[in-house]
Amino acid sequence: MGYIQKLMLPPTPSAADLLRTYKLPALRRFAQNFLLDPRGTSKFVACAGNIENKFVIEVGPGPGGITRQLFEHGAAQVAAIEKDIRLFPALQVIT
Repeated sequence: MGYIQKLMLPPTPSAADLLRTYKLPALRRFAQNFLLDPRGTSKFVACAGNIENKFVIEVGPGPGGITRQLFEHGAAQVAAIEKDIRLFPALQVIT
């Protein structure tokens, strides 16, 4: 049995960096509150239990703070459902 080495990719810009780059303020009409602190989002995702190799649906991912942690915690796939099209470029950086 062989092992596949995990690829070393350049670091993905933080969610906060993406919000600044694309000039994406949270909008009151969408009741947006972006979770950006990696330590906080990691703890949040850990509360979901073991998601390793699981398919996860995330509603309202915003700039992807939690989305990143879902992948860091081993999710195989994440379906992110976002209604604010301004945030699509920030989410595409994650995939």
